[in-house]
Amino acid sequence: MKKQLLNLSACAVLLALASIAFADPLVPPVRVLEIPYAGQSGITIDGAADAVYSAVQSTDAFNSTGSTGADADYTFSFKVAYNTYFLYIYGEILDDYDNSLEYTTDDNQWTYDCIEIFINLDTVSLSPAYDTNTIQLRINRGIDSIQSPGRATQEEYIHHWENTATGWLFETAIPWTCVLGNGQVPEDMQDYLDAVHGFDVSGTDSDTPGPDWRDCQTAWDPDDPDDPDDFTEDSAWNDRTVFGIVTLMGGGSPPPSDLPYIQPVKNMNTPLTPYQMNVDGYDNELYWGDAQNLDIFNTHNWESPADLSGYFKTAWDYENLYIFAEITDDNNQSWDGFSDPSLFDNLEVYIDLDTLCDDIYYRSNSTAMLRFCRGVDEVESTGRALPEDFQYSWRNKVQGGGWFMEAAIPWEAAMATGANPEDIAGYLPVIGFDVILNDRDTEIPADRYELSQAGWDLDEGNYQENIVENNATYNTRTFGIVNLSSGSTGLSNNNVEDKVTLSPVPASEVIYFRKLDNVLRLEIMNLQGKVVLTVDNPESELSLDISRFEKGIYIARYIKPKTSSSLKFIVE
Repeated sequence: MKKQLLNLSACAVLLALASIAFADPLVPPVRVLEIPYAGQSGITIDGAADAVYSAVQSTDAFNSTGSTGADADYTFSFKVAYNTYFLYIYGEILDDYDNSLEYTTDDNQWTYDCIEIFINLDTVSLSPAYDTNTIQLRINRGIDSIQSPGRATQEEYIHHWENTATGWLFETAIPWTCVLGNGQVPEDMQDYLDAVHGFDVSGTDSDTPGPDWRDCQTAWDPDDPDDPDDFTEDSAWNDRTVFGIVTLMGGGSPPPSDLPYIQPVKNMNTPLTPYQMNVDGYDNELYWGDAQNLDIFNTHNWESPADLSGYFKTAWDYENLYIFAEITDDNNQSWDGFSDPSLFDNLEVYIDLDTLCDDIYYRSNSTAMLRFCRGVDEVESTGRALPEDFQYSWRNKVQGGGWFMEAAIPWEAAMATGANPEDIAGYLPVIGFDVILNDRDTEIPADRYELSQAGWDLDEGNYQENIVENNATYNTRTFGIVNLSSGSTGLSNNNVEDKVTLSPVPASEVIYFRKLDNVLRLEIMNLQGKVVLTVDNPESELSLDISRFEKGIYIARYIKPKTSSSLKFIVE
């Protein structure tokens, strides 16, 4: 990711912050860190420091009243990395006395051996008080879960700790939902990628059995590093002005220009339904589109269509996208409700409303990945909508192995926060779309590549040769194309009668335009922005020969005396 702020030196950041006036005194940050990007596939939490982590970050004593001063008495260092789902942290602690927390109900957890992590997404407001984008987290030695999880649940964390010959270590994946405001989802983290953030890490050493006062504390951003007995840093639990500064770097993330454009392989017409579907797990409504097969692209543990295969149908209205799927699966591995849901039987739906922008998935305000798990009635990954905005029903097959699912997906799931359902009219008629089916038959695999998988728009065939399709989790360029059909009157960007319409979509030989009254110029452009055809002062109705156009998505831009607008269409 390219950011102006990432190029600021530590001094420049400090000067910029110091120039801001506020009521309470700011404690100038001592440390500034650029956190590397770990990739959307993330880091395996196993207690081993992957190469993608940042350089080792030391911590310095700010309360050493009970410390001997020896490294073996207490020394804490850590590394960090991130993606749009998690902040990853790996820490090593030298400690000559084990004072692990034994009971999670203890009211004095902070006086045992522990690590505290402080995050502040909103550095624009410099009030000391915590707000909805500030959080304190606590990791206790001896306990397998996070004791202070913020606004996330303990189950959303992935955590590992172990004792070593000289102390202990930990590795934790911290979900961004712990610090995002209530109701926000992981995808909203993209709004914070282009800014500096408050950050600090503090370590506590206790050399007296049971709850007691802390013998030594260290911090990444100690506010007076020359004074080991300065207690300013101990106010981090209620004063975010004592934090240091971090920026989220692009790291290993391929910039959008380096991701090859992948021509969609599949496209389909999705009919407009005149009434809301009854989401009950059965496809007995009249307005479903044609069945679309899901083809195997990851053959790990896959033996035959009886092991994994499936198809789906779609329909839409101005509030929801509807999907029904039938999945054949000889082994029921329903989600257990707390492990990584992507590693169980599930169906994922990918939506990209803005096919004119082929940026990578997690940076776009018009994309969503939605996950429907076998075995639970609630949608696990909901995009920018809330779980209660969805309708979802699933059922196991009575005869033969497998399951059915039906869902109503609110358009807000793929729209920018604050958008209204009727705003979908601005994206008609062409959207990016894909479906991926994940099948687990054995013990929990290490990652998605060890599942059997099937998809709708397969880009380069079998998993054994190419895994492009599995990049749908962060790359909209792997999606296929859906035409949101509005019936026999042709496709338009909304239902207003005086708008220009075109049909058919998709087309191969000729495309017809209607209602071109008062249009001064009509331009046809490809996705690279090159104008391939221009018509000046067209008639109200116009037919264009497109038989020599290359296959793909095109934009028809029409210019009127005071306005201009565009439509999208497909040449197949």
